[in-house]
Order: sequence, then C-alpha cells, then structure tokens
Amino acid sequence: MKARKLLFLGLGLAVIIFAGAITLNLLPGKQSGVQGDGSAAAPPVSQSASPANPPAANQSSKASATAQSTAPATTASLKPKITLPVEGGGPALSPDPGRPLEVNSPAPSATQVLLPSSKPQLPLVVAPLPQSADAAGKLAPGYPEQALPALEGSKIISSSVSPQNAILQTSLVANTAREPLAVKAFYQAHFAPLGFGSTDAPASAGSTATWFTRGTDKVTVTVTPIKGGASYIVYGVLHAGK
Repeated sequence: MKARKLLFLGLGLAVIIFAGAITLNLLPGKQSGVQGDGSAAAPPVSQSASPANPPAANQSSKASATAQSTAPATTASLKPKITLPVEGGGPALSPDPGRPLEVNSPAPSATQVLLPSSKPQLPLVVAPLPQSADAAGKLAPGYPEQALPALEGSKIISSSVSPQNAILQTSLVANTAREPLAVKAFYQAHFAPLGFGSTDAPASAGSTATWFTRGTDKVTVTVTPIKGGASYIVYGVLHAGK
C-alpha cells in the first residue's frame, strides 16, 4: 500500500516536470534566444547584418557634400563688394566701357624763383696803371686809396705801388690808436660789399692776418698789437680792368 503511494507520487512529479518543460518550451523567451538556464544566447553572426553601417556612412558623406556645396556661397558672401562711383547717382559695379576714365592733371609745379643777376663787379684798378712809386709818412702817387683805404685817424708810416703788366702790387703800413679787432672789422666791412670773401691767414707770433679774395684779386691785412693801439699792413695784388 505504501509502495503504491510512492509510485503514484513519483508519477505525479514526473507529469508536473514534463508539463513544466513543455510550458517553458512554449514561452516567447525561447524563441528570442533565451537558453534553458535563463541566460541570453549570443545572436547568430551573419553577413546580412554588416550592411547596417553603410547608411550612417552615406548620411555623413551627404552631410560633408552639403557643407562643401554651401561653403563657397558663405565665403563669397563675406567678401566686400567694390563699387565705383558714377556721375548722377548710385554706384556701379564696374566702370562704363563706353566712357574713358578721367585722370586728374598733376598739380602745377612751384614756380621757379629766379634770383636777380648780380651786378658786374667793377675792377679795383684800371689801365693804364701808375708808375712805380713809394712814400714815407703819406700815400705814394698812384696809390688806389678808394680800393685800399687806410683806417680813419691812422698815422701812415709808408706806402708803395708797383705795376707789372696788368697787375698792380700795393702796400700800406700804418699805426692806429684802435685795437687790433677794430682794424680787422673795418676791412671786413669795406671788402664785403665789393664781393670779397675773407679767411684767416698765417701770421707771425703775436699778429693776426686775414685774406680777402675776389677772383684773381687778393688783399692781405696783417695786424699787430702795439702800445696804445695797433700797427697794420695792407698788401694788395690787383688786376687791372680795361
């Protein structure tokens, strides 16, 4: 009796187990790849799944092509437009080929200022030249007093003239109560209006000398300080004019 109960109990358990197995086989999880132990089965690898990526690649290619097609338009929109003004109103994109471009004439150059020509320089001596002469305490006959004057108030020690062809050599020695700088200033003021230039010349110790030159004419003035004033010598080489 007890053995039969156990037999029926075992058969009942077997039926329950078999029914449960059938039920599990009929569940949707089995068809979606769930294994009997409840773990998900790996999907089968097939070549038909590989074309899944090309659509994405095609979309990126289309996007880049669209960006390239729109890039020139964007760049072109950023370039400034250069317009040329035209008479009578609005600007034109290009000059009218039927009308020549007007070019402004250059500004007139500054008028050249012409300095007045200097007066012709008159010779200090003219031909015929005087004969040779010398004198003590006064001016020698024929001495060119207007060209080579003595400082006013001077005491003349000696003077001379000596012609040679068209050249006249002159000398004047005198003393003055004026200081040496006053003597030099006097002759500078005298020769400057006549067109003579001046420069320092070599002189002996204690003396000063100045050259006055104009063309081929040359005058040397040497000044030496003395007690109560100055002693000076005027030596000239003058070319006679006709």
